[in-house]
Amino acid sequence: MDTKALDSAAKFSAALAGVALAAPQASGAIVGLNFTPNPVTYGPTQTVSITDTLAAPVAQFQQFNNSDGKTLSADLPPISGFAYITVGQPITTGATFFSLISIGATVGDTGTFAFLTATNNVGWIRVNFGGAGGPVTYLAGAWNNTPGGAIISGGGAVGAVPETSTTIALAGLATLAAGVGIRKARRRKMKSVSAS
Repeated sequence: MDTKALDSAAKFSAALAGVALAAPQASGAIVGLNFTPNPVTYGPTQTVSITDTLAAPVAQFQQFNNSDGKTLSADLPPISGFAYITVGQPITTGATFFSLISIGATVGDTGTFAFLTATNNVGWIRVNFGGAGGPVTYLAGAWNNTPGGAIISGGGAVGAVPETSTTIALAGLATLAAGVGIRKARRRKMKSVSAS
């Protein structure tokens, strides 16, 4: 590679890193969730209250865990509905939500579900259904506390998805490091040539 190309690569790297670091950062609208009660024991229908890790109330819903099944019911405001989702799936307010998600009474699997609130917020919960006669346990969850904002569903723990500006900043820094490495290699080469 010639010297002009190396200088151009290094300058481009520095410019990209500078632009990326100056990009506006997200307001931190993705917040983890807590569930009470957790777990929900087998027996009568219980009201599950959701708060976020900032201690703000999020929603309530009915959890059935009895011989009829392990149903999530959106009959208490402000939950408007639930949806089956997969881990890593984007959740938006335009998704299709249902007032009931019915799970069989003997299901012991773990599932991930989206929810929509009456205030147009979306979130996700990860649930283990505990099998026949077992408890329903809420493993993790998060919501976007900005009305209308989207979220990516998580897995076993609340997964912070890097914001686009963060990802760009990291890419810019990696490119900057590569450019610095190229310049150092060029200087070493020039010193060894002049010493000969």
